[in-house]
Amino acid sequence: MVTAFAAMLEAAGSPARLATPADLRIATLAAIRAADGSRRFDHAWFRFGLFPLLPALIAFRLHQIIVFGGACGEWMTFGARAWLTGLAIWWAAWAIGLMLFAAALRLVIEGLTLAASRQGIAAAVHARTMASRMARIVYFTLVPVVLIASLP
Repeated sequence: MVTAFAAMLEAAGSPARLATPADLRIATLAAIRAADGSRRFDHAWFRFGLFPLLPALIAFRLHQIIVFGGACGEWMTFGARAWLTGLAIWWAAWAIGLMLFAAALRLVIEGLTLAASRQGIAAAVHARTMASRMARIVYFTLVPVVLIASLP
């Protein structure tokens, strides 16, 4: 797959070359990543923008009830600007936390893909596809489940 692409580049007169074994390895891993076509929920705006809003709203509402005695207590006490700033802080905190969690899951996926690539490209593509699916399930279900389980 990768060597055929490199041969086409060379035949076309391109100066790009896979000069070292490390270059070939990196190109192979990039081809394996490109072969994983399941990217429906991988858009950054959804994964790191919209999805963190779900736990942030739950945690923010709980914070409002505990600190201000109601869901809009801060709004009534300090105004809309303070309430919206508080919500933005909670959303940003959850977004950063979920980005770090996604990065940890990505490390696991890349490690499994690298280990499976020693078995061949087909095995690596299969391992990456399965690991990505499991990571999506963990990311999109474990976070709400843990949050709901931790509520009083």
